[in-house]
Amino acid sequence: MSIPLFEQLKIGELKRTSLVIHLADRSCAYPDGVIEDVLVQGDKLIFPADFFILDMGNASNDVPILLG
Repeated sequence: MSIPLFEQLKIGELKRTSLVIHLADRSCAYPDGVIEDVLVQGDKLIFPADFFILDMGNASNDVPILLG
């Protein structure tokens, strides 16, 4: 999730993390933090999910959240 989307949604407190995300182009991304147990609804199913907050640069305007 991009930083601007996280700030706009106001969904909780950002927790620090030491996780490193390895991207498809073999580069590494270092999240600013994680939001844990955010309730996500898909049709009638509601489940908790964790979101890592990343500085995605200019890409955050086109794609504010990555699922996977």
